[in-house]
Order: sequence, then structure tokens, then C-alpha cells
Amino acid sequence: MTVNIVLYADLQAVAADADGTLDRAAEPCLYSRLDWFRLIHDHAPPSGKLEVVRVANDAEKSWLFLARTGSKAQAYASWYSLRFDAAGSHDPALLETLASSVGGARVELAPLADPEPLRSAFATAGWLVFLS
Repeated sequence: MTVNIVLYADLQAVAADADGTLDRAAEPCLYSRLDWFRLIHDHAPPSGKLEVVRVANDAEKSWLFLARTGSKAQAYASWYSLRFDAAGSHDPALLETLASSVGGARVELAPLADPEPLRSAFATAGWLVFLS
């Protein structure tokens, strides 16, 4: 299986690549939709530079929206975000590739509704994972 990895620095490029897969019709969770990340970007952005990691295989795509400051990345979320998660597919192999593709020394993801899929993916990818 071939996996394609792309990093994005702007939401317009994400929208072009997503081609509707992060819209309301395809993404059931409000907090995983591209429109939600646009609202955060325009009205309450986290500190740091937007970095979107996208991995895809022949059938599915998975996205992780991050704010990067130096070697630290955090969830692209604000205090309006009631949850954060990878968008798109939650296939364990894709999530592991997604976790492997995140560079840096530290990643903070919160608030996670169900931390297990991302915890497992990051741990399998070699990250030291702490939950609190």
C-alpha cells in the first residue's frame, strides 16, 4: 500500500486537496470540519504557525491540524473547541503514518474526546506519550 504525505501551511491548499472530504456532508463532527478550522484561523487562532499534515492511501485520507512554534506543535484549537481529533479516516495505519510525519520534540493535543486512537498511533510511531 502506497501512502502519500503532504504538509500544508494554508487552509486554501487544504480545501483544494480535501475536495469536499472535510465538509459537513462527509465529516460528521463539527470540530473536524474545514469550516471549523477556518473559524478558528480567522477569529481565535492558537499561538504558532498553522501546519496541516495529510496522509492518504489509495482509498482514504487523514488530517491533523496543528499550530507550530519551533519544535513544539499543539492542536489547532481554541477555547471554543470542545474536542480535537484527527479529521477524515481513523484507520490505525493512517494515524500511525500521520504521527510519524509530525516533526518536533513535543506535541500537545487537547481536548481529545477519545484519546486512544491518537495515543496508540503516536506510541506505535515511537513517540513517548503521556495522557492527563
